[in-house]
Amino acid sequence: MLTLTETAVKKIESILSEMTDGITSIRLTADSDSPFHIEYGIQPIFNDDISRDDHCMEMDNFSIYISKKEFPLLENVILDYKENDEEEGFSFSSQKRDNDTFEGTFAQKVLHVVNTRINPAIAQHGGVISIVDIRGYDVYVEMGGNCQGCSLSFITLKNGVINGLKEAIPEIGEVIDATDHNAGETPFYS
Repeated sequence: MLTLTETAVKKIESILSEMTDGITSIRLTADSDSPFHIEYGIQPIFNDDISRDDHCMEMDNFSIYISKKEFPLLENVILDYKENDEEEGFSFSSQKRDNDTFEGTFAQKVLHVVNTRINPAIAQHGGVISIVDIRGYDVYVEMGGNCQGCSLSFITLKNGVINGLKEAIPEIGEVIDATDHNAGETPFYS
C-alpha cells in the first residue's frame, strides 16, 4: 500500500492551494526502464487528465491518481517531503512489506521471494524466473519470457535476481543461471 507522510500531505496541500486553476488532484508516476530501477514522479493534474482505469486514493483535501500500469510499482512505496540544509523536495522510498518476515524452509523462502518480489518486477518487462533446482544453499534459476535470450539478461540476473535473493535471504549461496538462452524465440546469444 502506498503511504504518504504527514509532511508530504501538508506540502501537497500547500502546493495545490496556491494553484489558481482549482486543481485538487495529483498524479504519481513510476517509470521503469529496468525491472529493478524505478524513477518516481509527482505532478498536479486537471480532471481531463484522469483516466477511467486510474487507481484513485482520496485524501482529505486532494485526490491521488496512479495509472493501472504503474500502480503495482507504487504499492509498497513511502512518499515523503524533506526540507532541510542538505535537501529539499519529495522523495520516494520502499517500505518493508509484511512478507519480509516470512518463515519456512530455505526452499520455501526462495520460492516466496521469487514469487512475491522478483517475478512481479520482471513481469513488467515480460520476463519470468523459475526455480529449477536447489542444492544446499545454491539456487538454479531459469529465465523465461523476454528474459530468455535477451542480451541484457545477465544484468537482470545480477542486479535483480541475485541481489534480490541475497537481500531477502542472507544465507543463500550461489545463484546459477540454468537457462538455454539460444532456445528463446528471439535469442540474442547466437
